[in-house]
Amino acid sequence: MCNRYRIEPTACAPESGWEKGQVENHVGNVREWLFTPKVRCADLAELNAHLAACCLQLACERAHPEQSERKVIELWDEERADLRAMPIPFDGYAEKSALVSTTCLVGFDRNRYSVESRFVRQMATVRAYAERIVVVCAGEVAGEHPRCFERGQTLYNP
Repeated sequence: MCNRYRIEPTACAPESGWEKGQVENHVGNVREWLFTPKVRCADLAELNAHLAACCLQLACERAHPEQSERKVIELWDEERADLRAMPIPFDGYAEKSALVSTTCLVGFDRNRYSVESRFVRQMATVRAYAERIVVVCAGEVAGEHPRCFERGQTLYNP
């Protein structure tokens, strides 16, 4: 991931909390500001939109920790012109192999997801994203479903 985004990580020494305490403290503060009171959203897209709006509001309201006479958003606007453009979004998913059953189903995370019948008895790759499941067989998408976090469910394509 570091190569993809062309960043150089700087590690601190193990068990040296004094080297990373300030960062952890800021992360804890932002987490409290964003999630208190508890946020309820219909889906991941709504949550991401809510968090983006809250982060922008915080940047407009809060003073920079090192330049207290200036707001965070002011410094961000100055720095933005010097930043490298983002490459295409990272396609982040967990992957697992599975056999397509004779009933056109693939098991993942204690649920079963339907695939096209022409892929019966073939090995499939199940890609688990945060919000969806994509089943790939022989380089083709054999099925796609909203991700189900319950157990013992069978999900069929409409």
